[in-house]
Amino acid sequence: MALQVQIFKDLQQAAPAKAWSAVLNTAWDICSQPVTASSPGTEIERRDRAIADIDLLLAT
Repeated sequence: MALQVQIFKDLQQAAPAKAWSAVLNTAWDICSQPVTASSPGTEIERRDRAIADIDLLLAT
């Protein structure tokens, strides 16, 4: 999943509080949904991939 342009702009240009808010809101939106019992491993992997771009940006 590509990093959304608005999140990238927030992380690069916004005040630190706004940038961190964007990171946390994005992660929360992706990860806060209940995990289905039928395939939890697959769902966790999908969520991990969905936040991987933000993780990479923060790590560099």
